[in-house]
Amino acid sequence: MEVAFALLCDREDIGADGKLNVLGAFDRLTALEFPIEMPMMHLAIGLRADAAEIGESRKIVVRFYNQQDKDIGQMIVQAVVPGSPNSCSNVRFHTILELANAAIPEPGEYEFRIFVEDAQATIPLSVTRDGSESEV
Repeated sequence: MEVAFALLCDREDIGADGKLNVLGAFDRLTALEFPIEMPMMHLAIGLRADAAEIGESRKIVVRFYNQQDKDIGQMIVQAVVPGSPNSCSNVRFHTILELANAAIPEPGEYEFRIFVEDAQATIPLSVTRDGSESEV
């Protein structure tokens, strides 16, 4: 199995036709004060598997790293490879993870690292302090 793509977004869903619909994809955040807590963000992952893997369960591990390369959070889920046993080609499918109340302690460069068996993907997240000030 391999990770075909991964992205952070505000909302997404998978339509009846299997298409992934994404709203508000992002790779940077700006905040006035730190630490911040993101009430909700989503991680959309596109996966590709061999037909021989249909029906098998795969563990997906997502780790969140800070700029010092320290693991500051993780999520583990299982995904079952969909499809018909008679398929003779590669299977492509999507999985969606809801990341609720993700804590970001300070501005900096962060990464979500996704591990599926031997495959790995990285999503960078740049977090900055908003330097604008309102005048009184």
